[in-house]
Amino acid sequence: MQRRSKKGREAWIRAQAEWLRQSLGITKPIELTAASQAQLNAIGQFFHDHCFGRVAAVLTDRALLDPSLKPYAIVARSLLERIAEIARHHPISNVALVFEESTRTDALAATFFEGYRLQIGQMGQPVRQVSIQKFRMAKSSGEAMLEVADFVMHTAGNEARRRMDGAVPLTLE
Repeated sequence: MQRRSKKGREAWIRAQAEWLRQSLGITKPIELTAASQAQLNAIGQFFHDHCFGRVAAVLTDRALLDPSLKPYAIVARSLLERIAEIARHHPISNVALVFEESTRTDALAATFFEGYRLQIGQMGQPVRQVSIQKFRMAKSSGEAMLEVADFVMHTAGNEARRRMDGAVPLTLE
């Protein structure tokens, strides 16, 4: 697993800053603490116009596992299966997995997300490769994509807890 390269990070920061300046009239995401309606509309348009997604896979502490199975391995495989299912229906060519740097989980992420390749195809159709890039980021970087990942992870965890407690699954209409 790699840290985001300096060149790649600089390109990301330039692109992010340009979009923020042109679309929202700000220079940093933190300035959106009191977003105007125009800024909210611009953000909504961004999500409408760009093809990207966020997925999550969770495993609760109540799961009964064979002792030979590692929980992190199950979640890693489940997450990659979800990505593959999405890629079967959308023209995805590249996936970036961003992991928050952590002394507790860096080795797990490096171990259980290595060696996977996505090849998408169905009967009678050519196979296409989907590249997977893995990055580590420090929480202190304040990167927007890491904040979005936190939001998705907490939302997925909360929904899993709700379902375990017997709540009806949430749906979007």
